[in-house]
Amino acid sequence: TPDLTLEVADVLKWKPKERYDLVVANIFSNILNAIFPKLVRSMKKDGIVMISGILHPQADDCLAAGRSAGIEFNKVVRKGRWVSAQGRLKKK
Repeated sequence: TPDLTLEVADVLKWKPKERYDLVVANIFSNILNAIFPKLVRSMKKDGIVMISGILHPQADDCLAAGRSAGIEFNKVVRKGRWVSAQGRLKKK
């Protein structure tokens, strides 16, 4: 559709050229921890981030890293050994 832009990239090399309404990342927590600041910079003010691929034992540290980068998680789903979460930028 004309209102949808999909970009698939190596997130460690990715240099966002705009801000997005929705950013989705399905990768391990060690990579998420490293790229949270980049994800925050790529989000529109009212944008949403959805993350998954986080192993249960690493979830608390990973979500804390996201919060430190400026994300407020409003939904966390734990299913078996995996965790996913949805959030928005913290209000300033």
